[in-house]
Amino acid sequence: MEAIDTPVVPSKITKPSKTPEPVSPSDLKRIQTESAKEKAGTELSRLVDEAGEQRLNTSSTLESVRNRLEEIAATLNSEMQFREKKLNFSVDKISNRILFSVTDKESGEVIRQVPPEAVLKVSHNLEALKGVLFDDRY
Repeated sequence: MEAIDTPVVPSKITKPSKTPEPVSPSDLKRIQTESAKEKAGTELSRLVDEAGEQRLNTSSTLESVRNRLEEIAATLNSEMQFREKKLNFSVDKISNRILFSVTDKESGEVIRQVPPEAVLKVSHNLEALKGVLFDDRY
């Protein structure tokens, strides 16, 4: 005959008591402060990541708009070559403004320029000051 091993079952199982230890008000305040700092740090990190993504998207969008404007200016220049008055379109590199000028085809004299040269100089000066005033962040 074979002997059957029977498992030994303890007669009384004691559960450890889970009564929480009392927390002092200063410890509670410290825990709440740490929790708030952690949440704020996570939120700040998320906002910084979003701002970086938006800056990259804006930068690529501005570059594509600039390229498109230069293409349009070249097309308009080629279309206007056969007229008595010559319209010349361009994009200012510093202020990113569209410029056009009307010149007399025979004499080469500029009849009108939009925006005027004085406005361009002011715009260029403002761009130069931007780094000084805003620490190159804008």
